[in-house]
Amino acid sequence: MKLAVISDIHGNLVTLEAVLADMRGRGIDSIVCLGDVIATGPRPVECLETVKGLACPVVLGNTDERFISGGKGFGKAGGKEVHMLEKMFEWTSSKLSSSHLKFMETFKPTLSIDLPGGSSLLCYHGSPRSNRELITSSTSEEKMHEIFSGEENHQLYAGGHSHAQMLRTHGSSVIFNPGSVGLPFVKLSDGRAVNIPRGEYAVVEADTNGVRIEFCRVNVDVKKIMDDGLSSGLPYSDVWASDWGTPEGITKTDKKTNNGM
Repeated sequence: MKLAVISDIHGNLVTLEAVLADMRGRGIDSIVCLGDVIATGPRPVECLETVKGLACPVVLGNTDERFISGGKGFGKAGGKEVHMLEKMFEWTSSKLSSSHLKFMETFKPTLSIDLPGGSSLLCYHGSPRSNRELITSSTSEEKMHEIFSGEENHQLYAGGHSHAQMLRTHGSSVIFNPGSVGLPFVKLSDGRAVNIPRGEYAVVEADTNGVRIEFCRVNVDVKKIMDDGLSSGLPYSDVWASDWGTPEGITKTDKKTNNGM
């Protein structure tokens, strides 16, 4: 069995299509999505309809929850960045029909998937207890015990939210993050954050011999991403487009930060 795990599409149809094309050459049997399908990207409806067409289970991400609850919640302090996010949120909300929202209401806080060989995978967005909680490579073991208390009956755990690929152990279990399909980013050594033109996902291969996890990265033409954003009507699309960088400018240290490993 080959299970593709995707997360954090964020309305980026260009990279979503690139990732799905890459999957077709890998013999994928099924897909699970860990949420944050549409927010702050130029093609929210197209991404949502593409995910619906996959007929795969979907986890409720923190931004997905904002749309179906009608809330905003990007911050209380105000400022240019919060204003920009709110305008993007409002624009995206205006594109959603009642059927779109009804589909999003089927997204689950957590999903348990049985794997061949008797193991199981628990899927969530941020953590098993909150789609807003971050789990990273530096999360302390003490914190990990607190987060996974009561959920120790799975051998494998998958969550998104951080937009960084990660693999770590917790006790006898493996915890991983497939990265972001539509908005992978790195923090550079000078403190800047840059979106990288690629789509990230993971493949879980399970059989009677055990479980293997492969991290995948699909390079995408940065101009194609930027042009799609600029032509979409997304508020502040110029800012969104300017946040994309190129892999050539990233040092080995910065790549290690992005991996989260």
